[in-house]
Amino acid sequence: MLDLASLGNVYHTILQVLTTSLPGSGMMVVLAATTSGWGGKTVMLDYPVYDRAARFAKDRYGVSLRKFVNDYLGTALKKEELLEKKTISSYLGIVTVNGDEIFVKDDKLEDVVRIKYDRTINSLRCTRDGADTCVHVAYCLASYELGRLNIT
Repeated sequence: MLDLASLGNVYHTILQVLTTSLPGSGMMVVLAATTSGWGGKTVMLDYPVYDRAARFAKDRYGVSLRKFVNDYLGTALKKEELLEKKTISSYLGIVTVNGDEIFVKDDKLEDVVRIKYDRTINSLRCTRDGADTCVHVAYCLASYELGRLNIT
């Protein structure tokens, strides 16, 4: 007879072995771990994200999706921690992202600066000074919100 802990391990082992889709959910199991195995938690991704990330990890870096996700998230968290400690982030902050623009609050200027994706140079440009290398653009390039820009 299985106790609840053993039943949970069996369930997670089955998920780990199958790594299959959940019917009708539009989601896919990426990682499912046993408590006695390699550890971790179950992570769910939408199919399009799963497919893109798996192909990207394999084609660009030649690694598994698991390794890619762990490395990528670890790096992203380090970057966020560094941004919080740097002087630049003590007076800059993202207000919002709208289409192909990021709005940055600059406490030194006491203003909100608009950073726009410039398709002619395939980069960001500050609408305040016209530069693509100013502190506002650099802050946006290092921010998580960069991924929310609509630049298709």
